[in-house]
Amino acid sequence: MRRLKDIFPDGFGHTPHHTQLRLPPFAAVNFEAWETAERAAKEQGLSSFFGFANDWARTTQAFMKKGKSFGQAVQFAHSEAIHHPSISKADISGGKAFTFFAVKLLAGQWKYGEQLKMWWNNLYGQTAHAAQREGKVHSPIPGVDNL
Repeated sequence: MRRLKDIFPDGFGHTPHHTQLRLPPFAAVNFEAWETAERAAKEQGLSSFFGFANDWARTTQAFMKKGKSFGQAVQFAHSEAIHHPSISKADISGGKAFTFFAVKLLAGQWKYGEQLKMWWNNLYGQTAHAAQREGKVHSPIPGVDNL
């Protein structure tokens, strides 16, 4: 399996041990609503979660700008964002839950939110068809409904 630095020798991440990838501004559907969500996240102690969603989206945009398909870009970017130094092990211990809530946030706020929602739901195949039909994000968490 090839490593990302082999695919993108001029940089692909923004962690200190990688060459810088210039991240574009977040492509918000409604920038004012995005800023409101960011303030609320900070007030509720969810800065690392919000930061993860923001980094994931911006890194995806950067990979797409380098010519990668949305599916490739979002997958590579997720790997980069989840390993960012601002994300604690406690934050990602839930793994799918952490990403699920980021998908839900981005689905309504990001220019590529609908594509992200479809990408996420497609990861779960048959179990996500109902969520896709209803325009929701599939929940992989037992006891948590599709949102």
